[in-house]
Amino acid sequence: MDKRVPVAVQIRTDTRGETTPLAIEWPDGRVFNIVRVENRKRVADRSTGEVGWRYDVVLSLSTRDETRQLYKFGPVWYVYKHSIF
Repeated sequence: MDKRVPVAVQIRTDTRGETTPLAIEWPDGRVFNIVRVENRKRVADRSTGEVGWRYDVVLSLSTRDETRQLYKFGPVWYVYKHSIF
């Protein structure tokens, strides 16, 4: 089973209340800038049934850009352990 790992996220909220993630801060302090958000959709966590959002984001890594999934359930942002970078 995959484990949710809470992360800090820098966000932008527009005048309509739409939230856009700008960067992910990993628990060890590393920061990954988000180049763009490719998709956002409602999802349910299979293990808890909790409903939230999944953002497909493109991260700027040191040698390349990579697409990863970022989740928001309630007020907390997560990545899943299988998608650790």
